[in-house]
Amino acid sequence: MFVNFQEALPPKQFLNIGSLVVVALWVWVAVRTRQAVRLISSGTIPFSKRAIWLLKILALIVGGGGAIGLAQELGAPLFLAIVIGGVIVFFAVRENVEEVVPPRPFQDASTYQVAWQEYYRLREAYMRSWLWFGVVFLVLIAIFVVISIFSGKLPENLQIGMFGVCFLALIASSAVLSFNQWKLHRWPCPRCGCAFRGFWGRPWLPQRCVYCGLEREERRPSCTLRTKGQLLTLERKSASGWAMGEKPKKAPVEGTRHAAEIASPDPVCAAD
Repeated sequence: MFVNFQEALPPKQFLNIGSLVVVALWVWVAVRTRQAVRLISSGTIPFSKRAIWLLKILALIVGGGGAIGLAQELGAPLFLAIVIGGVIVFFAVRENVEEVVPPRPFQDASTYQVAWQEYYRLREAYMRSWLWFGVVFLVLIAIFVVISIFSGKLPENLQIGMFGVCFLALIASSAVLSFNQWKLHRWPCPRCGCAFRGFWGRPWLPQRCVYCGLEREERRPSCTLRTKGQLLTLERKSASGWAMGEKPKKAPVEGTRHAAEIASPDPVCAAD
């Protein structure tokens, strides 16, 4: 018995629809790059102007080139395909590209307490997602074993239905697990507003915030913003820590933001 793989492949129309969806997403990233990075990073990752331009150029290459190729694949003439690519480039260049800086939370003790309560809630939801994913995976394996043993006694429709339901449940639990992991890894620091774990989302919670150096489990504000030209740098200040203007032996990456986004030229935390 020979299997015709060409008949097993999806129709060309479905492939074109899939290509259209992918190209549309890349074109959106090219035209609305700042909005795209805010959505992808949940608004907790700072991006420089250079990084946004690099992402825009990459999206233009993939999205614009894909749009031209897809237009020709659908039978459009080369001139029209080039015009479509030019329109994409025109709207992409028109965007006002500026650096993305997460908003800094209001500095008081209650903000810190609420932030850490939210972190523990996200961590518990993430652990529950792993539990449900494991349960669904084990049930899927058990059903597969049962079907293998009693394949001659169970109706074919029942076998397909049981396996299909468990497979869909596995996909759903994987999606929920990925979403909860994304939310946990993008949990914002209560002091600087950036992701506490950094851009890559470390699997463990670091001892200090990657961007501003806030220590883990810090329950009250203890920071001062110092002006350096047009940038403000977050530095830690505590009795057991290090003095203003000094840096610790293992200083974290300093978080910076524009001075125009801070109302006071030399603001100090409210509960300092």
